[in-house]
Amino acid sequence: MAGIWCALGLILELSRLDRRPWAEWTRRLAFAMIPAAAVIPMWVLPWAPAFTSSYGVLMSVWKLVSALILTGTALWGGIHFGTIWLASGTGVYAAGLFLSVATINRFEPARGAWPDEWGSFVLVLCFAALMVSRGMSMARENRRLNEDLQREVEKQTTQIQADMLPSLFPAFPERQKFDIYATMTPAKEVGGDFYDFFMVDDWHLAIVMADVSGKGVPAALFMVIGKTLIKDHTLPGVDLGEVFTQVNELLCKANKEGLFITAFKGVLDLVTGELRFVNAGHEPPFLCPARGRYAPYKTRPGFVLAGMEGMVYRADSVMLSPGDKLFQYTDGVTEATRADQELYGMERLQAVLDRSREDTPHELLPAVKADIDAFVGEAEQFDDITMLCVEFKSCMKEERGGRTHE
Repeated sequence: MAGIWCALGLILELSRLDRRPWAEWTRRLAFAMIPAAAVIPMWVLPWAPAFTSSYGVLMSVWKLVSALILTGTALWGGIHFGTIWLASGTGVYAAGLFLSVATINRFEPARGAWPDEWGSFVLVLCFAALMVSRGMSMARENRRLNEDLQREVEKQTTQIQADMLPSLFPAFPERQKFDIYATMTPAKEVGGDFYDFFMVDDWHLAIVMADVSGKGVPAALFMVIGKTLIKDHTLPGVDLGEVFTQVNELLCKANKEGLFITAFKGVLDLVTGELRFVNAGHEPPFLCPARGRYAPYKTRPGFVLAGMEGMVYRADSVMLSPGDKLFQYTDGVTEATRADQELYGMERLQAVLDRSREDTPHELLPAVKADIDAFVGEAEQFDDITMLCVEFKSCMKEERGGRTHE
């Protein structure tokens, strides 16, 4: 009887194989045989004279093992194959076990075979496993749906983040006194890097490079807030230290996620060549004189933005001459990591900058990115790689009344 029921279980399984790849057929068929192997010996053993003396002990042990096998099979099958097969196949196997027990009890009632209640117990155990596996299968499906939703949200967030950054170049085709170019290569997980550049007035160019701590949608949203506040508070005649002081206070009030921003901001006077800047815990920029080499410019970094209320930031300045370039970046550049966990580092960055010191900003950034890619190889990128380069070509001329012209 058990053999018939187990054969029915196999037929049920085989009937579902025609739409599956061969490897899947084999795996499911092997899985279907496990409970059959647990049930069939219980029907065969009563006819084996060699086991007469110890029949009761052997059958008790085997029935317990069978119950465990069926329960484990139900759980594992429900998780990996779904509950449609489980509701039919495992139910048939459980019925086969119950009928085997009933057959044994009728055949040799004096050998201490399981009472009929054990068959009911095994059935309850199997169907309990069905319910548990159904719950686990639903939980797995919900987890998959949540992961798909999260990926879609991150994809849309990454697109929104990219759309907020200036990406049309040349950015100021009507202006010949400077050249600027910037790129951001997002990591697999949404980050919070951003750059910005804009004209404060006719003769002042503002540049911003920043990195929000953390990953995911909260970091991207905080990036939007930070970028907007920095630009809105950048006004002609307003000291950059005061800009960061005000922005820090506002960010601290909106910082429910406990994030912070490292940021570098500079404003270049296109008439005099003076670059006034403020640094909130960000990497130092590289400066390249017209007839020199790139070198990191040591600044006095203040505390990060949104890290603590009441912080006061102070601006500094450096004079640029025609032909000088400034290169700014986020830590995704220097902390790019290859498979052996070695970092790209400042030395490699300075070396590629030196090799490309004659390049325009539009040529320089791809050269740096190509060098990073060659170093990293196939290793996964875990942080955004963001870079900006501005070249001060020549001074604007100032006319009477404060007006300027090219």
